[in-house]
Amino acid sequence: MSIFKTMHAWKSDQLDADVIVGAVFVGMFGHGFKPDQLRRWDVDCADAEVDRRKNAEQVRAVLEAVARLAGVDPGLIQVGLTPAFGNSRQDMAIHAHRPDHYGEQAPPMSDALWAQIQALVAPPSTLLERKVNSEYGAYYGVLDAARPGQPPHGPGSGKFISSVRTLVPYPGSGRWQRGYPYHGLIGYDQNGFRAECAGDENKQAGSLEPTGLISQWDGADQVCGYCHGMVFAVAELEITAGGHGVAYELPLGSKTKKRSSCLGCTTFLLAHGYQPSSVHLGRSDSWLPLPENPLMIEAFLAGCHADGQQAQYKALNRLWGARVAGWMQAGVKSVLAAGPAAVPVAVRARLMLLGAHVEALLRQQREMAVAGLLLDAFTVHDKDLSRLQRFLGLQA
Repeated sequence: MSIFKTMHAWKSDQLDADVIVGAVFVGMFGHGFKPDQLRRWDVDCADAEVDRRKNAEQVRAVLEAVARLAGVDPGLIQVGLTPAFGNSRQDMAIHAHRPDHYGEQAPPMSDALWAQIQALVAPPSTLLERKVNSEYGAYYGVLDAARPGQPPHGPGSGKFISSVRTLVPYPGSGRWQRGYPYHGLIGYDQNGFRAECAGDENKQAGSLEPTGLISQWDGADQVCGYCHGMVFAVAELEITAGGHGVAYELPLGSKTKKRSSCLGCTTFLLAHGYQPSSVHLGRSDSWLPLPENPLMIEAFLAGCHADGQQAQYKALNRLWGARVAGWMQAGVKSVLAAGPAAVPVAVRARLMLLGAHVEALLRQQREMAVAGLLLDAFTVHDKDLSRLQRFLGLQA
């Protein structure tokens, strides 16, 4: 059961989510940060110039404060603009690779994959015109895989996998029951959200949705989550090529702007030893790791052996969960050790409660229950920059 539900002293959903995300973020900086990882943080180039400048200043202030709490040199941090969409390999996609295989620089995109991408987006593109331009968050994962000693574009390459939304039942999952209908669905907690139209809203995800379809969901007994294309690409790269190659995520369409990794995906990348090309502090609304239901896996990845894939996905999720649990534990300790002035009084009080709860779960070896707290926090929708500003007591 989530701490949101079980700890009666926790009253504010927003504050609780801020504290959980903040603790993980500080712990991730202190234990997942290396000189060749998490250096590049980008703001959206689609914003007006004055907004970009203000956003960059706010991002830098947050990152420097977190770096000090985590014991990391703030001088390692770079804040810039996410690349504008352009007709070049560098400007087309987010990428991630394992430095233990390739060093700091990822190998270049193969000619074969580049040709596929150009064909995908070249006008007139049915995908763009009929589908992607109507979506927010139209991110598609693809891997450029290579066996050791071979060029990229090996087995498993070139298959585009969309971000998808899925439903997780409350019983057995330990997920928080917030008490809102359509919990987790993008827009569910906004004024004017109409439950009767939930199935017809833009999915904020790609073209696949094998969940019995959201349009058939009555909004009860489950929480909606979103697994991003980058997560699928990394999983397939690990499974098919042992991490040799590059995972890409293509932000396509007129409403999808950021070409950097969200916070949710960044936790998954770092947990498995991947370096993202850049990170943003936009939204990770209702982010999820990999699906574990064999029927859903089969629908997502047509032709796969779903039972075997389920075991592999579970193993990757468990590793992610263990890393997140460690980061949350470490983050709580780092912030509390920094003294009462490090964060606002209300944040510190919540951190003490969170720390006690996390320690109890870890004594029971329930790392996934700890990681589930982060997933619960992501269903309190907000920009991660705003969460971290409140967590640190920095004025927005």
